[in-house]
Formats: sequence, C-alpha cells, structure tokens
Amino acid sequence: MHQTEEELRNKAELDEKAQVQAIHFAWSREGHTLSKGLDNTTLGHIWIEGNRMNVEVNSEAREDRIREEIDNRLGDKATYKGTDIRSLESLMAEGSSGIPSWKQDETEQKALNNSPEVQEAIRKVLIKHWEGWIDSELPALSGKTPRQAVQTEDGREAVQALLRDIESTDKRSNIPVSQQPFVDWARNELGLPDT
Repeated sequence: MHQTEEELRNKAELDEKAQVQAIHFAWSREGHTLSKGLDNTTLGHIWIEGNRMNVEVNSEAREDRIREEIDNRLGDKATYKGTDIRSLESLMAEGSSGIPSWKQDETEQKALNNSPEVQEAIRKVLIKHWEGWIDSELPALSGKTPRQAVQTEDGREAVQALLRDIESTDKRSNIPVSQQPFVDWARNELGLPDT
C-alpha cells in the first residue's frame, strides 16, 4: 500500500518547525505471492529518528534490495553501519506488532490489541488471507493448493499437518484475533475432519 507524503507526515513526530524528527513505516509492494487475498506484501519496516535510520527485514535478499534502494536514493548522504542478525525465537518473543522490543511499550500494545477497531481490521485481513489460502499454491504442498492436495490421502495428511502447525503457532501468538475459526472454516471447506 503506497502512502502519500502527507500521510507519512501525519504519522511522523515533528519538531516546533514542523521538521520530521521520527517516523516508522512499512516498506511494502503491491500484491502478495502466497496469499491472493492480500493486497500487498510487507518487505520490512523502516524507523527514522533524527539522522539515524534502522531497517528491519527477514532475509538477506531483502537486505540487499533495501541497501541498494537507500544507496540509489541517498548516495553518500548515508553510511551503512552494520547488520544485526537475530534468531526466529527472539523475533517471536517480540510479538506480532511489527515493532521491535526496543521500541514497544507493553501497556500501549495491550491497549491497541484490545481495541475493537484493531481487532476488526485484523479480522478483515485474516478473512481475505484464508479465502485465498485454500486456492494458493504452497511450497509445503509441493506447489499444490490445499484444495488440490486434499484429493489424495498423503495430501490430506499434509494439509492437516499445516493446519495443526497454524493452530499451534496461533496459541503462542500475541495477535489479538484467533485464527482458530478460520482454520475450522478451511477444514470444513476442504472436507477435512476436525482434529
């Protein structure tokens, strides 16, 4: 989702002269490879505070891509300082807000998660995701869609294993909307028994 300069400025912390002091925004592109129900793919997150920029991505390819983008846009006005590689476990511990633990205020996050508006927005994203999921080609299913995979016994087992993994992850997640109703819907839609 492309944000205009005005939308970004409205999110920014400004000084008394209306100069941007700090801002956080998602780096994204239109479309989503794995879920046709989603409008965009978040490639990373960018935090700018004063003259410092932190970029968070989840792969070396995205790191290379954003470093090239920054170099093309800022040239010698920016100096690369280093890469911090973190484990999946440390990222999971931060929760699902997209904000690293060093920027997250627990009380504010809980209040945000309890907001009916936030929960409804998450629910809408999950509905779109799950509606597209059953007809998305998945690497875990050798490129088949869940709907195609359930046509064989091995495929049904593989789809059930994926759904059990999603349920397990959902129970450990800090997302304020459970995916269980969507998993149940997918099982019903695919003719799979409840586990």
